[in-house]
Formats: sequence, structure tokens, C-alpha cells
Amino acid sequence: MAVNTDYSVYSGYSDLLNSLSGTSSNSKSSESKSSSDLLVKLNDFTNGYGYKVNSDKYVTEDVQKYLSDIKSESSKLASTLADLLGRNKSKTSTFEEKSLVSSNSDALSVSTGYGYKNALGDTEIKINQIATGQINKSDTLNSGGKTLSAGSYQFEIETADGKKHQIAFKVNANDDNEAVQKKIAEVINSKDIGIKASVSVDDTKKTSQLSIESTTTGADNKNSFKIRDVSSAGGDAAAKLGLAEVDQKAQDAIYSINGGALKTSKSNKIDVGDGVTATLKKATTDSVKISEATDDKSTINKVREMVNGFNGMLAAADDNKSDRGAARLMKQLQGLSSSYDAALERIGISVSAEGYLSIDEDKMSKAAESGELEKFFTSNGEANYGFANKLERLAKNVDSDPTDYLSSTSMQTAASVDSYNKKNTISFLQSYKMSAVENTGMLFDYMF
Repeated sequence: MAVNTDYSVYSGYSDLLNSLSGTSSNSKSSESKSSSDLLVKLNDFTNGYGYKVNSDKYVTEDVQKYLSDIKSESSKLASTLADLLGRNKSKTSTFEEKSLVSSNSDALSVSTGYGYKNALGDTEIKINQIATGQINKSDTLNSGGKTLSAGSYQFEIETADGKKHQIAFKVNANDDNEAVQKKIAEVINSKDIGIKASVSVDDTKKTSQLSIESTTTGADNKNSFKIRDVSSAGGDAAAKLGLAEVDQKAQDAIYSINGGALKTSKSNKIDVGDGVTATLKKATTDSVKISEATDDKSTINKVREMVNGFNGMLAAADDNKSDRGAARLMKQLQGLSSSYDAALERIGISVSAEGYLSIDEDKMSKAAESGELEKFFTSNGEANYGFANKLERLAKNVDSDPTDYLSSTSMQTAASVDSYNKKNTISFLQSYKMSAVENTGMLFDYMF
């Protein structure tokens, strides 16, 4: 078909959109147009350029949702696959990304921040003691017993600034030790005094214990406090529960790095250098090693993004499979997953009867550790074959023009011409078809 280069189409297109939206560029007032008037104008406009819209046809919400869904999913999927296949030259490939790991995560955790340059090297930290605030612990009591009889009780906590804070609570006749300890913890935690409380319960031994500690750490007097009963206000609870005795004095962390001199810190977060922060969790007999390793967790998360994108695009096509274009997309995706089901299974991805993908976390973790996961993607990286490459090409095609996966019939699906459809038809024309006007002078060069 010859291209019409009559640029009066632009003013016609503008008038058309104004009509659809209920306004006119030639009138100061805004009026609603009847359905017949709108369709006549739409037909008049398109007839001059070789296309015709049936008088009972309109773009529907379902069509627009389908196009929006596959556009969104394919765009994210193409980006994820580019990372997995090492296409993004501006950043490190997924399988080349490294992270710092601790040889004893129960004793020390590690994180990186601003300034990290991947230059730390293997580092060993010996933890002599961790930083704590003052800790007072109650006696370990039978959780179902009743150490305090029913009544009102009060004790006070004197903080390092000399202020005295009253802890008042009531014990009901049916309250056991665990319930009383939790009441006390709730009262303490409701006060902003730099003190926190918690109750630990051993269901096996049927015991419970109340801990009261300062919220900050380090061997400063500001982290100390005193607990005493208030005898004039029904006060023997602290004594009976065993709260007055200090279980752990406030202390600094003491540690060494790579066999060097001992260091102290009021916090358990310490700067190791090169933008690396270690968090000390408990004292150790042996040093904890910090080393660089492939970030398998990040890699698996990236593969999970691919699986989610694949399933999202397949679901959108499946929901609209009565349309020939959507059915074609669904068959292409199902064909890919079924053709590579054995290879996918080896890296921990199973394929359902409908073609959807799911991840077996344990199996994929083992595939990542053995290098099988990386091989699945990188062995296909340069050739035009393999699951990832074919899926990437399909995602790019859908992202480039989602209407390629929609039949011409669906693009003229019958629907009532109400105000909602008028608004969304304008948006549809502007989003998907305006490029045709800009490039060729035609409004619908591939719409019908």
C-alpha cells in the first residue's frame, strides 16, 4: 500500500482525539459526543487513509490489559536474561558477582557499604568478648507456678542519670509466673527509659525467665541501672522474682584482626576496612574468617526473577488464549519449557504440564555450588541456541511490539462505547499507534 503523506492527518488526528474526549478545538465549550457521532468521525478519518473501523467495534479493557501485561513482563524478563547471559557490559555479570561470607555466621556477620572496592582479601577476626549493656535476669521459675500472690505490686528502676522509674503492675488470681513476667516486660517496654525487657520460655522444661537490659552497649556508666522494691507500695516483687541482682555488667567488645593487637569497641559493629562492617555476635575460641565467594543467593534470586517473568507472560497469554495471537505466544512459551525440561530439571527448575516453571530451592543451591547453574546460562551465551537465548529473543520481540501477539479481530472487539472506553481508546491509540502517525502519516498502519 502506498504511504499517504498528507500531513493534514495530524490536525485530523487531533480533532479525532478531541471528539473522543468530548471536547472540540473549535469550540469554547466542552460537550459529550454521542456514540454514533464518534464512530462516524472515526470512520471518516480512517477511511481517507485506507482503513475502516466497524461501526460496532471498539478497543476493550481486556485487550489493553493483555497488551500491558505482556509488555511489562517481557521488558523485565529481557532485562533479567541480559544479566544472566552477561549482556550488560556496564555491570558485572550475575555469575561474576562476589560477596563476603563469614566462616561462622553464628559468631560474626559481615556486610559491605559505601567505599567497598572488593580489595579486602581474606581476613580473620578473633572475638574475646562482645559488647553488652547491663543485664539483670530473674530467677528461672516454673512457668506455670505462682511465685506472687494476687495483688498490686511496684518496684523501681533507677537509671544512670539518677531518675527513678516506677514499674507498677497487678497480679490476678489466675496469673502464673510466665504471665506475670510478661506483664512486667510490657510495662518496662512501654517506658522510654533506655531499658528493655523480654521473657524467654523453655517449653520442654516448662520454665520462664525475665531479662531486663540497657538498650545501648559499652562499658559506660550510662548503661548501668539499679532495681529495688518500693516497700511502701506493695513492694517485694523484685526480691521474690530475683530481679535485683546484676547478671551481666555493661562491657566493651574486645577483638583482634589478623592476629594484631587487641581492640575495644562500645558497639558490636566494627569497621574492618575497605567499606566492610562486621557484627560481633558471640565470643569464639577460634578466629572467624571473612572471605570473598560467589554470591549464590543473589544468583538464585536472579534466576527466580526469570522464572517469575516467564510465568507472568505465560499467564497473560493463557488468560487470553481464545485470541489467536495470545494462543501463539502461549504455545511458543510452552514449547520452550517443554523442549528444555530435562536441562531445566538439572538446575532445579521443574516444568508443569501447562508449561509453567517452579524452583526447587535445595536442588538449585546444589547446582549453584557445583557450577551447573552457571554452565546452563553461560554455555549458551554466544550461540543462537539454548533455552535462555531463545527466551531472550522472544521477550525482546514481545517488548518491542506486543501487538504482534494480538489478532486483528481482537483489536476491534465489540464493546459498548461508553465514557470509560472512549478514555481508554485515546490512551491506547496514543500509547501503541501514535508512532505510525509520526513515521508514515497514517494513524492505523498496522492496527487492522
